[in-house]
Amino acid sequence: MAEVDARTRAEVDAGQGAQASDQWREIARRYAGMAGGFFVFALLVHVPGYFHQLYDPDEATIADQAITLQHGGRLYIDAIDRKPPLPTYLYHAAFAIFGNVDLRPVHLVAALLLAVAACAVAADVSLRTRAQRVWAGVLMITAAVAFLPDAGQAANYAHFALAPGAVAMVLARRRSKRAAALAGLALAVAVLCRQTWLIGLLPAGMAVARSRRWSHLGWMFGGFAVGIGVVVAWLPTADVWHWVFASNEGFLLTGPNWSMVAVSFFGGLALLVGLHLPLLIPVALRIRAAGSLRQAVQVDRDLWIWWATATVAWISGFRFFAHYWIQSLPPLVLLAAPTAARITGRLRTWILALLVVVTTAAVVAGFTPGTFRTLPNTTPLAKYVAAHSRPDQPILVWGNLPQAQWESDRPLGGALVHSDFVTGVSGNRTADPSTVPATTPGAYKAVLRSVYTHPPQLVLDTSTADLRAYGGQYYDGKYPLSVFPQLKYFVDTYYTLAARVNGVTIYRLRQEYSGNNGAGS
Repeated sequence: MAEVDARTRAEVDAGQGAQASDQWREIARRYAGMAGGFFVFALLVHVPGYFHQLYDPDEATIADQAITLQHGGRLYIDAIDRKPPLPTYLYHAAFAIFGNVDLRPVHLVAALLLAVAACAVAADVSLRTRAQRVWAGVLMITAAVAFLPDAGQAANYAHFALAPGAVAMVLARRRSKRAAALAGLALAVAVLCRQTWLIGLLPAGMAVARSRRWSHLGWMFGGFAVGIGVVVAWLPTADVWHWVFASNEGFLLTGPNWSMVAVSFFGGLALLVGLHLPLLIPVALRIRAAGSLRQAVQVDRDLWIWWATATVAWISGFRFFAHYWIQSLPPLVLLAAPTAARITGRLRTWILALLVVVTTAAVVAGFTPGTFRTLPNTTPLAKYVAAHSRPDQPILVWGNLPQAQWESDRPLGGALVHSDFVTGVSGNRTADPSTVPATTPGAYKAVLRSVYTHPPQLVLDTSTADLRAYGGQYYDGKYPLSVFPQLKYFVDTYYTLAARVNGVTIYRLRQEYSGNNGAGS
């Protein structure tokens, strides 16, 4: 009898095991289909980026650093920006794989990472039904492209940080030490793409602490430390710390023009709200259903703090660029998805129609980015540079015209991605002598060290073309080379006037000083 019972239990266990296996296979099949749908959708909404290259100057600054690395330069020494390193290495890898500096492959990578972000939010523990998960993924993808093209179709620091940031947020809400450690690791990756995600340590810690297992906090911070440490280990640590984290006080605090700030804030906020109504309406309905904002916050406090800290990151520096808002999207998506899935009737129809209209309009606009933001035509400059320098010879662009460096496909001369770090020029600031004290600490010294160590073959002075606040005379609030006598002396001593192209004055290194000027040589 005992043998029969044992055999029966074994058969039952085997049957239950087979049933559980079938259930897991079915779950995997269904989620694979959902994830596949997100990837297809994300690729479709980024179609304009497969035809058009440069959407935002930030893309050019990343490309300029990657080009310099290709020629043996070192990040934060020969190629300097006040931004984290991972996007530069991603561009560098794409350029090496494809053998050119085409930006369309990195647009494809941004689309794939957006799909990863959609999959991440759809996997959050707060989403109980398939409908809620589908809504979360769809809202993530549509919200991320619901911008003007320079933000919606670009591939810059904010776009690369979105996927690891969303993964970190979702993992922090799971109650296991493994999830906590992986959340810290993912957050480190996000910070290494865009440093404002550092503020996410607060909501991530609060989410992990909800398990009441305080050791999980140690696992989260440990994962974060490992993620940061592994990347920084092969970079010059002191330089990473200085340029990424310690040198941004001028950017954050120095002399905003408050009338420009007000216009930028209210105009930008109105545009962001209008384009993200399909996301914000369900959030508003959720608050209404809770009875008050305070009661709504009590239910998902960590999500609201994720959103609040992301909003602080958007406000800091008083610049209000649209792509800064991308950090706010994952928590808003998770707040909106459960309510969006429950909406029925006419309101559901209106939200779906609005979602289709906004997304379609954003994608169509991506095919004509010049309609909304016209970047200077740098092709004539690039042609001149190609004809008068070798690919390994650096060029120095005085001003803020990183696309000229990228289109020329030459390594950075002067180390900096643009001259704003020396002049103190920044968004929503008046271009006048008052910005010069806001020079990034160490920036001018880095320029002088670079030009004397690796003299650029050409110097492109955009101040004579009145490009992006650099033209005109100093008393008009502009920035000719004469504002910085040591750099002016270097150009006057070692260079000769060569040409003027579209108003840009070009100086060529004198023959007696020419040689192997490859970056990092």
